[in-house]
Amino acid sequence: MVNVLKNHIRHVQKSVFEGHLTKDKFDKMSELLEKNIDPAEDSVRIYELPKDMVLKIKAFGQPPVMDDPSFYMV
Repeated sequence: MVNVLKNHIRHVQKSVFEGHLTKDKFDKMSELLEKNIDPAEDSVRIYELPKDMVLKIKAFGQPPVMDDPSFYMV
């Protein structure tokens, strides 16, 4: 599951990933996640944030928050 996420979005903490994706790339990643998780062991949560909320994110350290995402997930 981690490899699916790493291939599509940025790994920012142990179990936190973020990035912006087109609708097609998001759909592909979601499909791969669904096929690769063990529902008895794994939990995946995707939060879609509107652009105005993304601009309000404060991040300290690396990596910095991505600029102007059209689709943002954490």
